[in-house]
Amino acid sequence: MKFQILSAAVAGLALAACGGGETDPAESAETADETVIEAAEEAQAPEVDDVAALEADCLILASDPEAQESFVDMGTDTEGFCECFVDVIDNSPEEERAQMLITLEEVTDGMEASGEGAEDVVSRMMSAAMTDAEGETAQGTMAGVRMIGDVIDRIDNSMEDTGTCPAA
Repeated sequence: MKFQILSAAVAGLALAACGGGETDPAESAETADETVIEAAEEAQAPEVDDVAALEADCLILASDPEAQESFVDMGTDTEGFCECFVDVIDNSPEEERAQMLITLEEVTDGMEASGEGAEDVVSRMMSAAMTDAEGETAQGTMAGVRMIGDVIDRIDNSMEDTGTCPAA
């Protein structure tokens, strides 16, 4: 591997020395600007996709009859809950956010596939995770379920106490 990297570096230097690597400085700057702009656009695109997926997953999660009952106690509705839920998760630390998105997708996919409520799907996921509690996937699932539960509890407490979203 080191030999391949060294060979590529030597070939690049040889090309530059022979004049094959010469470019117009203005053209190089323009290409560099285009590359930076493309990279920035690509970096933003997944976030937009993540938010759209998060909103869709929240609507599935919120369709659970038990969730609907909780919204009444919170003094909100599906739209208000999901708006807050998306804001709280979207403003979470990146690693936690990523795990919550993965876990939420697993839960909502399970709900759609089985027609069951969130509690049944999560219960099954946790049972499966407990059988391999040391596995990386199982630990991620358990952590994701815990984090999502914490987000829901924070929203519930904040909505009941102040009538506002904790992310606001």
